[in-house]
Amino acid sequence: MTEKITIAVTAHRPNKLYGYDYFSPGNLAIATKLREHLLSHLDQGKQVHAISGMALGGDTIYALVVLKLKRQGYNITLESAIPCTAHSSQWPKPSQDQWKSIVEQADVVTYVSKLLYKPYLMQKRNEYMVNQCDELIAIWNGEPKGGTGNCVDYAIKKEKKMVQINPKELIIQHKGDILRSDCDVVMHQANARSTMGSGIAKQIRAEFPVVYEVDRSSPLRPEQKLGTFTFANVQNNGKSIEIVNLYGQLNYGADRKLYTVYEALESALFSYLANRLDREGNLSHLKIGVPKYIGCARAGGDWNVVKGILEKATKHFNVSIHTYEFAA
Repeated sequence: MTEKITIAVTAHRPNKLYGYDYFSPGNLAIATKLREHLLSHLDQGKQVHAISGMALGGDTIYALVVLKLKRQGYNITLESAIPCTAHSSQWPKPSQDQWKSIVEQADVVTYVSKLLYKPYLMQKRNEYMVNQCDELIAIWNGEPKGGTGNCVDYAIKKEKKMVQINPKELIIQHKGDILRSDCDVVMHQANARSTMGSGIAKQIRAEFPVVYEVDRSSPLRPEQKLGTFTFANVQNNGKSIEIVNLYGQLNYGADRKLYTVYEALESALFSYLANRLDREGNLSHLKIGVPKYIGCARAGGDWNVVKGILEKATKHFNVSIHTYEFAA
């Protein structure tokens, strides 16, 4: 017998997420995390019933993710839990049209109230979803005040299982080999002495010799290379991508000392992204991959510091950055 699970969502509005463009890198990061969580159930053979409260922001992102999974053939259904009959009537027309489209595609439409509109009905809608669900996903920044915080409090009171997606964390994490990914750009930290003799650098050197060639052909001395980048265009997994050497360390060793120079890593990363922006005018379409713990494993860096640099780049350049941790 197929195991069934009902998963509801509570989430912030666009002003506390990444605006009304649901295809912006920040909102796409949220969508990716939602998709991966739902797939963690679907891939176990479960039937998932997803409930969206149909508000602007995270509720809409969730509904769109569910509908896409449904179109792709997964065993998932969508319920639109609507707090009142005039729920979307004051929204901008594009948002109203999207709301209507989602409702028309939903498997179940539930009006929690027949009233036109009352603010307290938003919480009644939240309580309905929590009462119905086995699990609540909270796209929540941790602030106790507001509708999302109130919904979380109610779920705690009802002892519901909760999964938090913090919208402030933009980096999307994956398990797997970055060189087998579908990234448009693959970056790694290289030392400025042109060795590429260990870790992911060694793998890149073996599979894509041209990346090592551009490293070695740089006219700069090691001290001058620090904080810069080189890159090469290669064919990988059936498409053209760029592999980038970020010179975030001067020296190297296996003694676990700190070799990463954070300022140099940030300079190299930002310089490449600025270069790419000059070439293309917009980076929001790019999927950029880096090894998880870039600059931290052999180079001794602090992942919290490096992750902060990646988050900063994501916001500054409006680009999606994905980390890959090789699955043992």
